[in-house]
Amino acid sequence: MHRQRARAVRVAQMGRSSGRRRRHGVCNRVDPMATADLTVIALGRPDASASAYIAEIQRRLAAQDRVRYVMHAMGTSLEGETADILAVVGALHAVPFELGVPRVYTVLKLDERRDKAQTLENKVTSVQRLLDQD
Repeated sequence: MHRQRARAVRVAQMGRSSGRRRRHGVCNRVDPMATADLTVIALGRPDASASAYIAEIQRRLAAQDRVRYVMHAMGTSLEGETADILAVVGALHAVPFELGVPRVYTVLKLDERRDKAQTLENKVTSVQRLLDQD
């Protein structure tokens, strides 16, 4: 219930760019959905391997339920509400510090659409459909 109320407050604060679409005089709500690509780099670690830090970040992602995620070779793809993604990224940025690393460099690419709902799978499917036409 609290989440729904918080979402309603955010939508009200966003005004015209509230994630709503107007078509033929009817206002259709589109839930704001963002996708992101995250890479957290632990600098100053004792050896070249980053696997232990990445594994801990993946454990933290598995323990939360705010955003969907998919690990890939160079980082992690995230999907959810923008505020949730940013909150999770903030927590993940802190993980290498908690493990004793003196410096952390985080790269976040964030894509938010308010005109239509879009998932990670939608993005890949859209491109694949064009490739299939070749």
